Parts: sequence; C-alpha cells; structure tokens
Amino acid sequence: MPTTEYAALYQEYWSRSDRWGSHSFTDAAALADQVLSTCGSGPVLDAGCGMGLLVRTLLRAGVDARGVDVAASVVDEGNRHAPGRFTRGSILALPFPDDAFDTVVCTDVLEHLAEADVPAALAELRRVARRAAFITLSTRADRDGTWHLTIRDRAWWESALFEAGWRKHPLTQQLLPYESLEHEEAQITIVLERIPAPAFAAYPVSLLHAQRTLHMDMLRESGRRSDAHIARYMLAARFVRPGDTVLDGACGLGYGAAILGAATTATRIIGLDNSPAAVEYARANFGTGPGGEGRVQFRVGDAADLSFLPDASVDAVVSMETLEHLPDPQRFLAEAQRVLTPAGRIIVSVPNDWTDQTGKDPNPHHLHVYDLARLRGELDGHFLIEAMFAQVAGGGMKLGDRPRSLRRLDAAHAGAPPEAEWWLMVGMKDPLPHAAVPYRETVFAPLPAAPGADDAPSNPIAFARDFDNPWLVRAMVAVGLRATDGALLRSLAERTLESARPGSADRGAAICVLAYRALEGDPIDPALVVAVLQQIDAYDSAADDTPHAWRWRISNRFAAALLHGAIGRHEESLVAFERCAELDPLKFSPLLATKTVEALLRAGELHGAAGRWDQARRAWERGLSETRRVLHGDWADIWGSIENPLSFGMHEVSQVADAGARCAAALRTLVQRAAAPGPAWQAVHHSTPADQARWAGRLEGARAWLAEQRRMWKHAAEDRQKVIEQLKSHIEALEKGRAWLTGQWKNWETIARNREKSIGELRAWIDQLQKAKEWHEQQTEQYKRLLKLAVPPARGGGGAGEKGGGGGESGRAAD
Repeated sequence: MPTTEYAALYQEYWSRSDRWGSHSFTDAAALADQVLSTCGSGPVLDAGCGMGLLVRTLLRAGVDARGVDVAASVVDEGNRHAPGRFTRGSILALPFPDDAFDTVVCTDVLEHLAEADVPAALAELRRVARRAAFITLSTRADRDGTWHLTIRDRAWWESALFEAGWRKHPLTQQLLPYESLEHEEAQITIVLERIPAPAFAAYPVSLLHAQRTLHMDMLRESGRRSDAHIARYMLAARFVRPGDTVLDGACGLGYGAAILGAATTATRIIGLDNSPAAVEYARANFGTGPGGEGRVQFRVGDAADLSFLPDASVDAVVSMETLEHLPDPQRFLAEAQRVLTPAGRIIVSVPNDWTDQTGKDPNPHHLHVYDLARLRGELDGHFLIEAMFAQVAGGGMKLGDRPRSLRRLDAAHAGAPPEAEWWLMVGMKDPLPHAAVPYRETVFAPLPAAPGADDAPSNPIAFARDFDNPWLVRAMVAVGLRATDGALLRSLAERTLESARPGSADRGAAICVLAYRALEGDPIDPALVVAVLQQIDAYDSAADDTPHAWRWRISNRFAAALLHGAIGRHEESLVAFERCAELDPLKFSPLLATKTVEALLRAGELHGAAGRWDQARRAWERGLSETRRVLHGDWADIWGSIENPLSFGMHEVSQVADAGARCAAALRTLVQRAAAPGPAWQAVHHSTPADQARWAGRLEGARAWLAEQRRMWKHAAEDRQKVIEQLKSHIEALEKGRAWLTGQWKNWETIARNREKSIGELRAWIDQLQKAKEWHEQQTEQYKRLLKLAVPPARGGGGAGEKGGGGGESGRAAD
C-alpha cells in the first residue's frame, strides 16, 4: 500500500489556481526533441503527465504518445484536447501491460513520492518500458516546502534506478556533456536503458561492486569516475566513421562497445577481452544478436594478439586503459597498426602518472606508468598523431579537488603538459605508404545491384577508379571523415604533392587542401598564395581525363578566385571565377555546380562592384540557366540510387539550388542597387540555406563559447565562494577572538577596579599606620622624657659601688 494518498493530494494540488495550467518544463518542443534524440521514436508514455503538454507535443511530431496521471481533473483536461490519449492511474500501479511502450517519460514526478514508495514506482516504470526511460526531477525542496517528499541527489536516484533494473543510457552524455555534469542545477535529467531481464537477474549491482577493482560496468555506477569512463568512449565515437568496423580491445564488461554502437553508424563492433567472465557479462547485457553474431559482438582473446583479424580489416581500434596493463604495449600497438586500414584510427587512453608517495602505482594490475611524453612516443612510432586530450574527473588520488574537464591539446603541443588524470590520444595509420592495399568502400557502400544491373559506383564515390591512392579520401579529402588536426591535414597534403603523379586526382586533392588551408590563415601569407596559385595552374594543364581529376580542376579554379580576392586582387579573382564557370560540372556530377553557379554569382557581384551592371546581369542569368541545366543531369551522380541514396547528395543539390536562388535574388534587386543597396544586398545574402547554415555554425560557435564562459565563470564563482567561506571562517575566528578579548578586558577591568579599591584601602591603612607610627613615635618620645624625669642622674661614680647596701636603702627610701 502507498504511504500517501496521492490521488486526493494531487487533486488538491491541481485545484490551486497557481498550479492549474502549469508545466514542469519551459519548452515542450525542446524536451520532446531530447527524448526522441536519445531514446528514439516508438510508443511513449508520459507517467505523471500533468496537464498533458508533452503528450500533445509528441503527437504533433507523429509519435504514438499517451499520458497517465493520478489526478482526475488533469486526465479529463487532457482527453478534452486529445480524446482517448490520457488515462487515470498511479505510477505505483500503472494500468498498462508489460512492455507496452518503447520509452517512459517521467518529469517532475518521482520526487513527489514518499521515499518508501520510490522502489515500487521505479519497478513499474521498468515493467511497462521495453527500452528506455527519460526522467527529470528536482533535488531540492519545492517553493512551498510541501510537495517534494523525497529530496535526494543524483547519486542516490541513480543508485535506486540501478537497483531497479536500469542502467545509464549509452547516449546519456550526448544529452548531458561530461563537463556540464559539474554544474547541475536543482533540476536534473537521467536517461536510462532497460537491462535485459535475464542479465539483470544474473548480474545484480552487488555482484559488480564485489569485482570493481578490475572490471566495472560504468553504465551501472554513479559518480565522477563513471562519468569519466563514459566520456572517453563518447569522445572515441567522434572519430569512428560511418560504416566502420571497430575493435574495442580489452573491452572489459562491454559498456564501451555498447556506447560505440549507440553513438555511431559503424557496421560492426567487436569487443575483445581475455576474461571469459567479462565477455559472458558483455554478451548477456550488450550483445545484439542471439549467439553473438549481431552488430555488437564479443569474444575472448588477448588484445596483444589480434591474429584472428586479417591485415587491414578494421577501420578503428579503441582501447581504453589497456596499455598500462599489458606486459608488452608495443606488441599491441604493432598489431593494431597491422589490422587497421590505411587512414584507420586508433583511440587510446592511459592514466597519467598514477604514482603515490612511494613512486609506484598502487593499482596491482598496472604494469607501467605513463605520462604524456611516453604515450606520445609509443604511438608516434606506429601512427600519425591526430589529436590529444587531457581529462580530469576529480575526487581521486590526485587532483581530487578539480572539476570534470576534457580538453583537446594541439597535436604539436610542446612545453609543460596541463593537469590531467588521464591522457587520450588519437592516431591515424599513415595512408601514403599503403597505397597498394586494396580499397574497400564502407562509408558510402551502395546496396548490391540487381542481377544484370550496372554495379559501378556513381562518380562522386568512384574513388578506387580515379585515385592512385583512394585511402587519401578518408585521411585528407572528405570533410567529416578526414584528419581533424589542421597541421596533420597540411602535412598529408604536402607529402602527397611530393609523391603524387602530376595529373592524378591525388595531386589535385592535395592542392585544394593547401588552398583552403592558406585561406584560413589570418593574416594570409601572399607568398603562400602565389605558390598555391602556381600549383593550381600547373595542375590545370596536366590533369588526367577522369571525373575526379575534373572535379579538382573546377574546385581549384574556384579556390584560386578566393585566394586572389583574399589578397585584394579582385580583377584576377573575377577572371578565375569566370574560368571556373567555363568548365562543365556534369563531367563529374551535378553536385559540383555548387562551385560553378556560385562562381557566376560572385563574378556578377564583382562586375557590379565595378559598375558593370550589364555584365553582372549576364553572369546572374547564366547562373540561373546553369542551375536548371545541371539539375537535369544524371541523378545517379546526385543520390547514387533511390534504394540507397548517398548521405550527402540531396544536401549538396540543395546548395546548388540555393546558389541559383541567390542569382535570382540578385536579378530581382538589380534595379534597387543604386537606390537601396543595403536591402538589395540582404535579399541576396540573407535568409538563404547557405547563410542559415553559416548562422547555425556561428550560433554553435557562440553556444560553445557561452558554455566555456559559463564553465569559467562557474569555476570563478566556486573559487570566489571558497574565498568567501575562508573569509567567513577567518571572520568567525576573529569574532570569537574579539569576544574572548572583550571578556578578558572586562575581567581585567574588574580586577583593575578591585585593585584600585584595594590600593585605596591599602593607602588608607598606610595612612593609618603612618599616623599610628607617628603617634607611636610621639608616645615613645614622651615616655622617654618621662623616664628621664623619673630617674635622676647619679651623684658619685665610686660611692655606689662601695656601698651597695647603702644604695639599696636609698632605693627603698625613694619608693
């Protein structure tokens, strides 16, 4: 039985005018997007739905959403707007069958339960959810100090949820980035995944805690260390390309492989560990197919012995906290290099100098001590260094008082390394020495062709046909796939120029990379611009007669126009744009018209800036005609196939249409250029998809900047608060000291007053004694005088001696 009569309590709650019509969230659309982005679509239950706004928002998004609440009034109100979608019921006994919903949402509900009722509610949520739960709750008292009956922190709630058969959702940190967990407000979000029933029965949390010194499922643990482990795999996911085969070496209990599976579009993820018990756990909890043959697989094996994998058969190797455990780390790195495809990546992490005061690592399983220099030196012997990261969790043996942080270092970082508890490093297998490795397309792999159909790939992805070394596409060419470090990108391009054939697509791609790297400089180096322009001219006359070589001729002419303009040579820029527009993009793909139509738009602007409005009109008219012409081209070179469209095709064709739309806007506003140049400019350059994309990029940059500023100010505020607390402590001590001194002063003041009184009395006594002395002396003198009068002097000196008897008689006579 529930400890509280919730139906009556919350009927009263909703009867209050300040509560009716209110919601526990400020933006229902944003909340719905968060739910769908992490948990996916499918039937959703809002448990404790209140006024039903989230349910209605999800319904508008096409989601099969329902709501349940204990209060009859809000259920009736919900059904008034969405008939049949709301049910009256308690979260302690949900009126739905087992596994009725893919996701259960619960916002601002659980903290309203008495603590004794929480386990039953969590069990009910798990019973009706097939897959996930999205929970928000407050960790502080409500404004009335009445409604929040269970006031606990994140760690308590997560532990209760783990006990109830939930684990953290693998995409938790996609929604709640690692560093954001450092400064949570009163309202917290917990995203969860349901543990399979057999696995939950076989592996209770208590069993995991008993063996956590070597293995732990970090999706079933709360706190900083768990957050840090999950963050490392989320970072690794950023370097996994679509279609990759990924090896998670020394995967432990498999939670990292599960995160990689959830956060990437890798085709296959192989978890490898030498512990049969760990692999058994991973298969039970995270295996995606009966018998272990699913997308996420686990097998027993030594990370340093990858002989079960052929050469160049894996696209990414992930191995967190492994090198320090291996007797021979170099053997593992050599094996990883062997099994990786050219341009494949390795992502590793190690603890940073986890030595204690004795100079030894207290972890008995650690065979090596790493610092940044050692890790970099070992990877550098096998891979190109693409990225380095310093991570801090805080609360540990070292840097215990530091906040969570994960910071990228420049790949060429020199000097003293920053503070870190772990180093993470990304290496790339050098593609240049491995051009002979047969290329296999995995990122843009088309569906198998029908019998008798032409299965040749469309031009945009015919890399193996047109490149001498098609692996360069992943390392140097394709945005989103290529190296993320600018210095490494430039190095790859420069080395490619040294070895590539003069007319090859490889050489054209390298020149284009160097051209845009030159444009990114600020200020731009004119000498570098001239050198790149010479390379563009030389390639233009020597290029192979292949679609991809043609692609680089057009792209490089466009880049040449940008380079001329960047150093103020606008007439040369105009000529380069017009030369670019002379080339036919359909020899490669209609998608390449992003360059030719844009070139005509810009050529018209340059003509207009020089007052040549007739030439400007002709350029923009050509831009519109070119847009129409190319969109009548072969759509196989736009989307590949309808059955399996290329990921980029429709996006890029929209950019072609956008460039044409701006040419149309330029023509429409041509007559306004003289009278209203500002609005005419806006019509061409604002509110277009290209500009919206740029604005989105700027907003994302601003968001990142604001997040960094928030982090900095948060830390500053925390530091200031620490100073304030220290000052308060000092003031409190000083106040205590002042009170003590005041007491002492009063005591001594009393003593002094008493002493003054005593001194006065002593002085009176002294005066009395002095007077007594004087009186005594006076009396003494007086008695001496009387004595002299009473005893007359003798008459003869010898008579008295001779006649003693006579003296006696005289004495008697005197008496």
